[in-house]
Amino acid sequence: MTSSTTPTVQAPSWADAVRFATGSMAADGLEIDDEGMALLGAVAREELTVDDAVEQVLARHR
Repeated sequence: MTSSTTPTVQAPSWADAVRFATGSMAADGLEIDDEGMALLGAVAREELTVDDAVEQVLARHR
């Protein structure tokens, strides 16, 4: 009898997620402004949560 193991899948880091998102947008011909890139950079460095970044973007438009 053999034991089966399920491989562990690690979630991507925030830095990986930001690279994927910005690459995907670039492939679609979309650009992120400097302020957006600064927020994404802070999320990638885990200096800011995604929720906090979204709140900052929404606050600009209220």
